[in-house]
Amino acid sequence: MGWHYVDTNRLNALTQQEMEDNVDQIYAQLYSGYTWSINAICAVLGNMQYESCLNPAQTENGFPTGSMRGGYGLIQWTPARKIKQWLQANNHSIYSGYWQCYYLSNVYQDEWYSTPEYPETYEEFKHSGKTLDYLTRCFFENYLRGTWSNDRTTMAENWYRYIMGTDPPPQPTPDPPQPPDP
Repeated sequence: MGWHYVDTNRLNALTQQEMEDNVDQIYAQLYSGYTWSINAICAVLGNMQYESCLNPAQTENGFPTGSMRGGYGLIQWTPARKIKQWLQANNHSIYSGYWQCYYLSNVYQDEWYSTPEYPETYEEFKHSGKTLDYLTRCFFENYLRGTWSNDRTTMAENWYRYIMGTDPPPQPTPDPPQPPDP
């Protein structure tokens, strides 16, 4: 099994099976190769699906295929020249999901900006056991930025179910209010 990609600027170019095959590759690399937590992987997968439909050759919708201005790849690095120039300078195919995951885990950290709401460093994020919703938003706010959609968390939860074969743990509930003093 290898990576699936379609060099396109239209979304949904991959079938569900092709996306699952790519998820298997991403999971194996981030979990076994780089020791990311399951929740961090699934948080990134939810954001990847929303951004690129898990297609490593995805040009941002609305930009001509091959454009260097819009986003590109699994995460939709913007402008596209960021990831494409790094891949080419290191003699890697611009369609390589493997090398995009390597870049995501090991190179691109200088674009992570911790926010007051999500104060984790990138290293803390990659190994965190916090909830899927929290980590999906953390990755979005500290790296992707833009307009939030709850679909990202739903997609992350679906990938958790796919990988783990079970529903993700529910959000913790706050302690019930204390009764007033008598």
